[in-house]
Amino acid sequence: MTTPAAHQRTKWLSRLAPWLLVGAFVLFYAVTNWQWLTDNVTSTGWDKPSHLARSLHYDQLLSQPSIRSLFTVVVGDPVRTPLFPASATIMYRLFGRDPDVAAMVNILYLAVALAATYGIGRRWGGPALGLIAIALLAIFPMYYSMSRYFYLEFALAAMVALTVYLLLATDGFERRGMSLLFGLSLGLTLLTKRTSAVFLVGPVLTVILIFGLLPLLWKQIRRISELRHTWRRLLRNAALALLIGLVPAAIWYLPNARRSTACIWATPSFSPGGCWPH
Repeated sequence: MTTPAAHQRTKWLSRLAPWLLVGAFVLFYAVTNWQWLTDNVTSTGWDKPSHLARSLHYDQLLSQPSIRSLFTVVVGDPVRTPLFPASATIMYRLFGRDPDVAAMVNILYLAVALAATYGIGRRWGGPALGLIAIALLAIFPMYYSMSRYFYLEFALAAMVALTVYLLLATDGFERRGMSLLFGLSLGLTLLTKRTSAVFLVGPVLTVILIFGLLPLLWKQIRRISELRHTWRRLLRNAALALLIGLVPAAIWYLPNARRSTACIWATPSFSPGGCWPH
């Protein structure tokens, strides 16, 4: 017969298990990636030097934070959104300016991605599914490889996962706090890469179907008086979430819409007016 103390200990360990697993993978990635980065002195690809140069520029701008410097960081590049290279400032301040140090910012995004992946799995199928999801993501070869490179896509995967989890956690926008966090995460995701909205459309539609928002809308039409208060609350929370998310993103997208549209429609990258700022 299980004693209350043993039951409490088992319950505590079950709650701690996912975070121990996340911590173990984060530590493994951090140690092995740093070893790989310090041993590998060959830099490949066109994008990495560009991202590194932008990260140094943002670090210089943020050395004396002000409204003007923050605004310059957000709108400074008419082609690429600023979140990922700007986030390398955290690592520069802690460990100094170095290309290898900049790449280690992916460890922060790794922690976000693993925690969000566990949250998605837990909400959809319980803690066991969440643990399996963490393990599958962490041991995926391409994911492990990309964690060593200073590219946008690793951060994008983390931010999309976080946004999807927070969208699920809103319980159909019933919870205002989670709705506001979802909006903030949505805005940061849009500032990670200009095509990030493409990766969010499917999950958003899935959540709408899972939480039965369309059937609820039909019920509202049939029973307006009974559901008016509920839908006012849901719409208010959803509107606040979109406001928090879209307003910061609009600061970059609106002034840079023309240039970004040209890039999306495959304007040659190295032609005048193409996708590289001059």
